[in-house]
Amino acid sequence: MITHEYVQAPVAEILPALPGGVGVLRSRRVEFLALIIVSLSLFCSGCASVFSVMEIPPPVFTGVQHRDVPQSSKLLDIPRYDESRGDFAGKPFVYYSWAKAREEQLNLESPEISETDQIIRVWGTFSYHPRRQKGFLAEFVHDGSLWHGHFYDYLIFYNPWGNTEEIKDMQSFTLVPESGWDNFEEILKETKLVSLSTDEKVPGLSEWVLRNGICTAATYSVEYSTPIQYRFFIYQNPQETQAQFREAANFMRFHDYLFEMVQHSDPLQSGEQ
Repeated sequence: MITHEYVQAPVAEILPALPGGVGVLRSRRVEFLALIIVSLSLFCSGCASVFSVMEIPPPVFTGVQHRDVPQSSKLLDIPRYDESRGDFAGKPFVYYSWAKAREEQLNLESPEISETDQIIRVWGTFSYHPRRQKGFLAEFVHDGSLWHGHFYDYLIFYNPWGNTEEIKDMQSFTLVPESGWDNFEEILKETKLVSLSTDEKVPGLSEWVLRNGICTAATYSVEYSTPIQYRFFIYQNPQETQAQFREAANFMRFHDYLFEMVQHSDPLQSGEQ
């Protein structure tokens, strides 16, 4: 409970004295108004503090509209909710829906139906605020003869009333491996990136995360597409699980390689303007 004595000191500092030499706290009306102002300020700042440290609820309950998977002749491998999720049973994980919404905003093709030789996308989201998050997309496209890379860096703003997201402050640049595309293909093979299972299917991983109280901070969604197949999988907090689980370690090896490439390719980081 906020006591009257507790709010007097900051009120005297925040509000100036009234004309005629009458102090702020001598007027009951001003005192009452000041109390409301300070109480609201403390309440709002308290809410902000709570939201900044609390774990965002499981994504299935956020109300975000689930996207239907487009009709495709490809072999599709997309994780879906099981029967324990009630009305959401059988629907793709909500991270798939978020990836598709961002795909539309970035005007990218749908890999589920694309005939492109290979498409690899790594979506990253960092949850430090319930309505504002840092995000990125690294996309690699093989056109049948050459690889092409692109990196998108942006902020994601969530509208809880419309259950929508909006990408803002987006910057993008071309990705080029410092050691060449042959080395890129070697890293793909060594990490087995395109064949990794989603982390919930890694034996023991979900139980270990729950047992150790790991809160979701970083989420990575990966898409892999060829003319005959499409895969979507997720890794949450692989930085925390890589020491215990080989699959998370493999993902993190590619993650670290990717961000070495980003640092090499980013005009601001490399010094190229």
